[in-house]
Amino acid sequence: MKLMFFDIDGVIYKNKKSNDKLLLFLQKNKIPFIFCTGRGYLRSLEIVNNYLNELPIIIENGSKIVTKNNEIIYQRFLTQNEKKILKYIDYKEVEYILFNPSNSNNYIQYGDKTLLYVSKRISNSKDFYNEVLVNDICQITIKFKSNECVNAFIDKCNNNNINAIKSEDYIIINSKGINKRTAIEFIIDNIFINDDIYVFGNDYNDIEMFGLKKGKKIAIIDDNTPEELISLSDIQTSYEDLYKVVFNIVKYQKN
Repeated sequence: MKLMFFDIDGVIYKNKKSNDKLLLFLQKNKIPFIFCTGRGYLRSLEIVNNYLNELPIIIENGSKIVTKNNEIIYQRFLTQNEKKILKYIDYKEVEYILFNPSNSNNYIQYGDKTLLYVSKRISNSKDFYNEVLVNDICQITIKFKSNECVNAFIDKCNNNNINAIKSEDYIIINSKGINKRTAIEFIIDNIFINDDIYVFGNDYNDIEMFGLKKGKKIAIIDDNTPEELISLSDIQTSYEDLYKVVFNIVKYQKN
């Protein structure tokens, strides 16, 4: 049976609208699919809550895998050494920083779920620094005021062996070697053993998962899709035509 992994933003969610036709089609045809996103759990639920199935969801750029009941089955924290990234941040150009203090009492009620792993948004660099040092954190997301600041920070990270990925005008930071591909590998090795894999992505933080040894990679092309992602893909399509591509994949399976 086919198993599909979908990035959320720009793939099944764009212009503040989700691709309900595609997701309902997959549900109707009982095709297992897993969301694979840089978002945190709450921000993911705001988009895909109605489409969660018995399979888990990959969040925080592959550093965490969570069930639909908010149970963490896999997570990889930033090391203390990696937290030294803080000294490279020019706080004057930062709008805000998102991070998930996993060992704090930060939680929120979302419908019938008590979410214990909710991202905090901080603008004060001193508060951020103090919380990061004492908490286990899988991902830090930094919003800069301009793309120029993003590119400069990426260069500093690359020169200091720090795992930072560009996503629009954000920086996503995870522990070295942790990404969407490593989370997908964990799932297909331990939870849903499968060789018939399809991976859908469109952005810089999808490049690593397009390096998956098995399966087909489908790039959703827009003006910001990186060339490296396109070069690694087996199929290219647009957001508008993605349903047709998935329909043909499922139809081929049935025939």
